[in-house]
Amino acid sequence: NIDLIGLYFGFYKDNELRLSVDACNLIKPVKNVLEISDEDEDKWMHGQDLVPVNVEKLKKGFIIIKNKENFLGTGKLTETKILNFLPKERRRK
Repeated sequence: NIDLIGLYFGFYKDNELRLSVDACNLIKPVKNVLEISDEDEDKWMHGQDLVPVNVEKLKKGFIIIKNKENFLGTGKLTETKILNFLPKERRRK
């Protein structure tokens, strides 16, 4: 009995693609990527939303979050914040 084969790559809905954490690390995207500080990385890994800073060049919608060389997953950029889509099992306690 095989329940799952392959790798979860992302979620596509309403003409938007939300990549999984593993997919971000495999393809290492270069567009719509936001590099965050170590302090923001800690907040992100604890499941908190971020306040957008220096996001003028990014398109609204799903963006990739990166700290140094590590891709941390996908967030959704809105007018007031970046929503955290990091799965609970990947968050720090």
